[in-house]
Amino acid sequence: MEQIFTCPDNEMMELFNEMNVAVHNISPLSSVGLLGNSFSSNIEKNLEEIYEPYISDKWFDSFINHFYSEYYIYSTAVGYEAKVNQVVITQSETISTNYSFIIYLNYGPIEGNKKDIEIEGSAQILQDEEKISYIQFFADKSFMLELRENNVFNQ
Repeated sequence: MEQIFTCPDNEMMELFNEMNVAVHNISPLSSVGLLGNSFSSNIEKNLEEIYEPYISDKWFDSFINHFYSEYYIYSTAVGYEAKVNQVVITQSETISTNYSFIIYLNYGPIEGNKKDIEIEGSAQILQDEEKISYIQFFADKSFMLELRENNVFNQ
């Protein structure tokens, strides 16, 4: 969670920026797509290095394709910084593989005033792998929208 919500992540910003430039340079008449190109594969390699040790094999592709595709904005916000101050994790008393958590986050413009927010969420652990098999954040959408407006793709 710290990796997702800590920004800027200069390496990911560079990779997404390279891909963004490539997207804008592709001719509309070109039959060349971005899937499988070096930019997206570099991003995938980076994500695998970061998240594969923690995400179950069964959920990893879904995590990258759906979950991370929504949350990449945190690591690629331009002119913003976010830092996880603390994560409090509580195991369910009734289902031992279920957890709830609260992320205490400080964020804002690099040269401006910072805000403290709390992001709640839940996760499930796959017992045989001892890895995350599901995660959900119940974040304040205004935080996400603010970072999305300042994302590397909007520059």
